[in-house]
Amino acid sequence: MTSPDPMSREELIDLAMLDAFGMLDEFEARHYTESFHHASARVQDEIRQLQARIATDSTYLSDQQPDPSLRSRTLRTVSESIDEDSAVLQPIAQIGRRHMAAPSNGETESRNPAKAAEATPATMPVISYQPETTFGLDPWQSSSPSTRATSSRSVIAWRAASLVLAGCLIVCFYFLQKFHAESIKISQLAMQQVSENQLQQELSPTFRDFLYSPSQVVASFSTTSSGFSGAAAAFIDTAGDGAFLMTFGLESKRNPYVLRITLENGEVVYDQRLGTNGPVRAIRLPNTIDSRQLAQARWEILDRTGDVVLLANPSGALG
Repeated sequence: MTSPDPMSREELIDLAMLDAFGMLDEFEARHYTESFHHASARVQDEIRQLQARIATDSTYLSDQQPDPSLRSRTLRTVSESIDEDSAVLQPIAQIGRRHMAAPSNGETESRNPAKAAEATPATMPVISYQPETTFGLDPWQSSSPSTRATSSRSVIAWRAASLVLAGCLIVCFYFLQKFHAESIKISQLAMQQVSENQLQQELSPTFRDFLYSPSQVVASFSTTSSGFSGAAAAFIDTAGDGAFLMTFGLESKRNPYVLRITLENGEVVYDQRLGTNGPVRAIRLPNTIDSRQLAQARWEILDRTGDVVLLANPSGALG
């Protein structure tokens, strides 16, 4: 069975708190320890400092007062653990001390190691054995049940807060999309209002009657120049109420534009510049021109070089 790959620096830092609190299972704790020793010295120092801050953070301590007997039980447990470790490591403690004690009754220490052990002072320093824990820190096992419960509640609270924040972010994104769609609709309505105001200015307050007249013919212009993005439409009232031209988005770099109307017999009855330079332009043709002839005429819009950029023949609409 091959051992898993060592953890990366980010994984070691993410699991540092769980390891310090002893919340990793046996396999994860062993894998974390091996990955820690496999990491660089800089990463090890960083994790040691992080876990030291966690172990000494008083916010993880419980507000409840501990049992008065807890101190004596803890000291007794530590003392028993030290005695067990000292008994196991006592032979190692004798190394280098044989020449310090004189032989008794003609026996050397090497011949009677039991007596040498008995002659060892009780206060002699012993090499302490440290169980395989995370850097000698295991606050989760040594902490009281109330401390563990408080830590668990904190973790659950942080997870719940993360879920709530994620939900709020999704809701905000949804409303942002709705606001964007509504702003587009408002812009379209504003452009429509501008067009209606322009029509009313050119055609007088009765422009709606003109536009929706049953005797009206609408001629749409088609582009004759490649790359030209402008548009235009002609409204012709064949009952004799004249005609009206409206243009949209004519390129300013091709100003000035000229409207030319040519009858079927080749006579040019209108050849004038378009008045304004705004995005929406409108011209009300004089009533002196016969509307029925305009319905059969050829309509052209020319740029400053004389090229025809928009063309309409309303006779096709009349059929």
